Parts: sequence; C-alpha cells; structure tokens
Amino acid sequence: MINFLAQPAKVDGLGEQSGRSKFRCLFGGGLVAVEVGVLLLNGWRCPLTSVAARYTDERSENFDIYLPLWLAKYNKSIFGTLYVAGIAFALVRWARA
Repeated sequence: MINFLAQPAKVDGLGEQSGRSKFRCLFGGGLVAVEVGVLLLNGWRCPLTSVAARYTDERSENFDIYLPLWLAKYNKSIFGTLYVAGIAFALVRWARA
C-alpha cells in the first residue's frame, strides 16, 4: 500500500509531477477514506460481519476473515498505522518534488 500511495513522487521527464500519478494517489486514498467512513458509521465493525454471523455460531476474532487470529484482532490498528504512514510518506515526497 505504501508503494501505491507514494505514486505522486514519480516525476515525468520535465521534472513535473505526473497528474496521472496524483489522480491515482488521491483516488486510492479516497477509496480508503470511504471505507473508514463506513466503519465509523457501523461502530468500527464491518457491515458484512453481520451477514457472515448468520451462517455460523463461531464468534472468534477471525470467524469472518481469512487472517490469523492475532492479525484479525489487531487489523485496524496495524493497517491503519500503515495507511497513515503511507499518506505521510506520499505527502513528504510530494512536498519535495
């Protein structure tokens, strides 16, 4: 994800930032922002968890996702930190370009 968010750092042959790279970065960041908004509206719970819960009695942290238990338990913290780090990295690269 960090590599994807760092796309604005690419410059064309004239030393200008590519508008296409900026668009890709903003579009990807916007998609993640929409996902975070959906999670906020659902109390930090994926809306599809309720759908998965109808088909099983299991309620462990990873019953609805194919991740190891430790990763499923902390996925928002881990991937949220990586997302913020990626945004910060992209902004620094943008500022330097």
